[in-house]
Amino acid sequence: MPVKTCNEITNLYFRRGLVRKLNHITLFFILSLLVSCFGGSIEKRGSVKSYQNGVVQTIGGAFRVGKLSKAWVQKSIDYRAVLFEHQGDHSTIMVDSWCKGAFDDGALSDLARHLYRGIEGFKITSEEDFTLDNRAALHTQGQGRLDGVGVYFSSAVVKINGCVVDFVYLSVPERMPSHSDFMPFVQGFEFLKGPKVLE
Repeated sequence: MPVKTCNEITNLYFRRGLVRKLNHITLFFILSLLVSCFGGSIEKRGSVKSYQNGVVQTIGGAFRVGKLSKAWVQKSIDYRAVLFEHQGDHSTIMVDSWCKGAFDDGALSDLARHLYRGIEGFKITSEEDFTLDNRAALHTQGQGRLDGVGVYFSSAVVKINGCVVDFVYLSVPERMPSHSDFMPFVQGFEFLKGPKVLE
């Protein structure tokens, strides 16, 4: 589905009533909507190729992520991203990467803002600077609504090698205990290979 505008896509799915359903399909739709609003068409411009044994392969590179418990199951999707669903509460974690002009560069806070701008009434509850693989990163948490349904959102964003890597956790209608798995997954990030590191 070609990405037009956030509002056009959101209205389309709201009319179908999909956001009212609590399952991994709905949560992935929300995630793909938010990320598509960020960088354009994730199925065409994202750089993620595959995931295996804790390593995300990208176009021209690779990076490692932390381990998730057996409660998290990888889902097969037709997008250039990696998606996991928690079998207990159906929360989702997605990781993607954008490179080579596929995103509008800016401060980490601006890049994070693009991820949640499709959430109505979004309020940041926490914003924290930290380090991933010796690079500055930003962890943002917040809550809002989609079609009147409460949504809890948590993201981590890091820039490296002319790329931006996004980690996104999403749950409905509030933060779930499974969120405790998110930051260890993020903090396992390690750049493995790719183009020469840009200083």
